[in-house]
Amino acid sequence: MTTRVRWMSVVLVGAVLATGGCSGEGDPPAGEPDRRTEAQLTRALLKDGDLPGRFAPIPPDADAVGSGFEDVCQEPVPGDPDLLVGRGFAAGVSGTIGVTSVIAQYPTVAEAREVFEAIRTGWGECSDSDYDGLSFAMRPKDAPRVGEEAFGVKVELVSDIIAQTVQMYALSGSTVVEASAFGTYPDADFASEALRTVMQRLRTS
Repeated sequence: MTTRVRWMSVVLVGAVLATGGCSGEGDPPAGEPDRRTEAQLTRALLKDGDLPGRFAPIPPDADAVGSGFEDVCQEPVPGDPDLLVGRGFAAGVSGTIGVTSVIAQYPTVAEAREVFEAIRTGWGECSDSDYDGLSFAMRPKDAPRVGEEAFGVKVELVSDIIAQTVQMYALSGSTVVEASAFGTYPDADFASEALRTVMQRLRTS
């Protein structure tokens, strides 16, 4: 199971994605796409002003940023991105609510598709699980119709601590985008809007 506690600065064990999803609109899957630079990918991430209220940037942790593309439910995800960028924001006492966006770009469309499918399959087979002495309840969450495909999951920590995360992924050519909202009763709309925003910026980059 992926953890983002270090990067998000909140008492929450993160998860990636799961079953359920939809086909997207607007991003054709044909051919090898134009390669984007790291600067172009970074400009597509969430930025100051994208979120309402008093959200402040979370200092990035290089190891945690890419953790969602390394394993799903303790099973390794194939492939390594040649570019990986991420940015997060938190609001409330001790980062009670947070929203993050991560973009992974792979050498080919086929590799990105393989990673996307591995993440979806991994969480679909994982269902509810125990990790490091903690229990998690998972269920599918509707994702916006963006990219070639998109899907999401809601994961709740089953304990005296109320901690949840809503995470969504979208596939577009050789890139896989992750958007998440986490904390105590996170607003799923934050994850949805984050995914829409990043995907739109990628389309125009």
